[in-house]
Amino acid sequence: MKILILNGSPRKKGNTITALHSLEQKLLSNHEIEFINLYDYKITPCYACYQCSKNNGRCIQKDDANVLLEKISETDLIVFGSPVYWWGVSAQLKLLVDKFITRVEALQNNPKKIISISVGASGLEDPQYRLIQEQLNCITQYLKWDYIFSASFSALNEGDIQKLSDFETKIQEISEKIQSL
Repeated sequence: MKILILNGSPRKKGNTITALHSLEQKLLSNHEIEFINLYDYKITPCYACYQCSKNNGRCIQKDDANVLLEKISETDLIVFGSPVYWWGVSAQLKLLVDKFITRVEALQNNPKKIISISVGASGLEDPQYRLIQEQLNCITQYLKWDYIFSASFSALNEGDIQKLSDFETKIQEISEKIQSL
């Protein structure tokens, strides 16, 4: 299975990337995986110009969105990983999701499996995690994709995620979900 891991965190040693790399390591032997740090790409905001509808689903802006959307089109499963920023995903991940408008029909006709991993500073009872899951669930339903699993972690400082008693268990659970597909 082709898996695309999208890291929406700007931190190169933070808790989100730690969780995503842990999952990647568990999956490497059985899957083709591409790991993308979205902050390494230039993604401009969607201007709702709808020129993409006249340009074969390609955004006319000079950014990396078209390259990333091609990668999304070519994969079977996408892992959306993001720190919690003000009760939502990071700006860079949201910028990419906003560019989905350029290829709605193509994306709707190209089923994907979706997993999300969100990492925030608040306790897991905070609504921020639920809000992210609900937003991604709405997006995947609209695109006719299958949102199969979400995991949330409460970890503030670098390295805190690895100190969580359930960290390895949750990562293993995600890995097993993917292996069973």
